[in-house]
Amino acid sequence: MDIRIDRDLPVPVKTQITGQVEYAICYGELSAGARLPRVHELAQTLQVSPVTVSHAYAELRQRGLIRSRRGLGTFVADDAHHQAPASAAVAALAEALQRVRIMAQALDVDRMHLHRMLEGAFQESPGSSGLELGHVGVFKVTTATYAAEVARQLGQGDRIDAWAIDELQSSRGVRALLGRCDAVLCLPNLMPQVRELLGTTARVFDVPVVPSDATAERLGAISPHSAVGVVAAFPKFLPIIKRGVRLLAPGLRIVGACVDDPDEIAALVPRCDALVVASGCVVPNAGIETVEFMHAPDTRHIRDVLAPQLAALRAERVVTTDR
Repeated sequence: MDIRIDRDLPVPVKTQITGQVEYAICYGELSAGARLPRVHELAQTLQVSPVTVSHAYAELRQRGLIRSRRGLGTFVADDAHHQAPASAAVAALAEALQRVRIMAQALDVDRMHLHRMLEGAFQESPGSSGLELGHVGVFKVTTATYAAEVARQLGQGDRIDAWAIDELQSSRGVRALLGRCDAVLCLPNLMPQVRELLGTTARVFDVPVVPSDATAERLGAISPHSAVGVVAAFPKFLPIIKRGVRLLAPGLRIVGACVDDPDEIAALVPRCDALVVASGCVVPNAGIETVEFMHAPDTRHIRDVLAPQLAALRAERVVTTDR
């Protein structure tokens, strides 16, 4: 993880550190058990006080995102990423597949033909194994977009309802609804909060997000060397959005950055040809081009991690029904 301090921003150093660690967890760059730099190592690298780094780590520990192990160091907490445990249902599914393989060999059905038959079986009844899922994020509209994309990629007829984390915190009814779901999906950095609110029996799976292809395309369409301003909903994410713009569109000139505040945006707009605005910001019509810095669920994570986790739930449902 490459933590940097942007001294051009009116954002405290501690806030920049916590924001970048949190985003790296959300983005999937830091996985469960990943080791963070020691306090003095990071302080020396960033040329800041060790006390500042220590306070940043303390805040992340208090939120359940990292853990410290005496004599070993500081690591991303296991609760920040959750893997589905192996179950008897998965073992039963594996045994059933072995029987299918033996039968196919006896009938002289080759592997390619068997693979096509299996794909066809899924396509014949896409909704038969649909799960009831909840998806928790920071902003409800953005989370609904994530939920729709996850459902599209899974292609299993699952119903995924979107909720904002503040709805979970404030409404017992919402917590009850999510508690009845087959599983709850959320951003990795929200995992500790969601698990605490729903209890240890809830099945909670993380879904990291990455900058979307649409964001890269829209930034690339802005004329090179244009002056752009960056707006974020939270101060801690300002350095990340600013760095993201530089990575995706290195030809643009970032002339300023601010949080989602009407007065600050009004002061920034006259210096800009375009604004890059983080999801969740409510920016009035500024009279210049505005590009939303959007994220999307990580396709690789959905395919390699989430889909097998949910397949285990589907298998468990089938085994339970058969019994």
